[in-house]
Amino acid sequence: MAAPLHTAGAFLPAGSEAAALFAQLRSNRYLVSAFAANGLPGGEFLFLHQNERPERIGHMNAWANRNPAQPMYLGWQLAGDASSTGELRELLAADIAAQGGTLARVVLQQEWDYFPHVDGAALDAGYFERIDALQGQGRVYYVGGALNFETVEHSARQARALMRRHFG
Repeated sequence: MAAPLHTAGAFLPAGSEAAALFAQLRSNRYLVSAFAANGLPGGEFLFLHQNERPERIGHMNAWANRNPAQPMYLGWQLAGDASSTGELRELLAADIAAQGGTLARVVLQQEWDYFPHVDGAALDAGYFERIDALQGQGRVYYVGGALNFETVEHSARQARALMRRHFG
């Protein structure tokens, strides 16, 4: 099963051990915005390290522009649970201004569930070992970002290792 495991309760049998384990997963709100701006440098990928502190949640983590001839950028924001879309756009505009630019318009804003994870108590209780013990039961195998670092490369590597371990 390669679906986002934190949503698996919608289709796994109620009361199953897998459903109970996956119900413990939590994810972060993450926004990717495509925006036009004036006054920002082009052709760069810039991390905003000043926004990497808990009190700066909602502010832009990074922005990128691949074509210096086009004033179109992508920006990434880790959002608090209570933050509205309007508040996040205001923070985006403020972060652009802090870099010497002005926000012309937001073309697209997409929210994602990012980095499904469990808390320390679940880890101490053998969370991943319990999932590993479920692999192959009922001919079901679990893969995806919740079981490793959430990138395509890490997820593919975990899936390949699982296939090799169970199917030779």
